[in-house]
Amino acid sequence: MAFAQAIFIGGYIIVSMMVGMCGRHTRLGGVLSAFFALLLTPLVMLFLIYVFGPRRDAPPAT
Repeated sequence: MAFAQAIFIGGYIIVSMMVGMCGRHTRLGGVLSAFFALLLTPLVMLFLIYVFGPRRDAPPAT
């Protein structure tokens, strides 16, 4: 049981860090995106990243 719980928590942290990488060119930034993904949920934060949108001075995505 503890092993499955550790796998779930590790996966949750990895997905939250991936959400932070998606949000690094937004007005919120990558670190705050990852932090809020840990606090809320990664799915909610992905929606918020979409709402915040890219920064005006962000380079075009490649």
